[in-house]
Amino acid sequence: MAKEGTRNLDAFPHFLFIQAMITRRYRDHPRG
Repeated sequence: MAKEGTRNLDAFPHFLFIQAMITRRYRDHPRG
């Protein structure tokens, strides 16, 4: 169970990184 928790914790920052990139792209090229 501890291993799963670490794996989830590892994937969370990665998700935030992707979300930030998408938001940045949206701000660079806004569409209505």
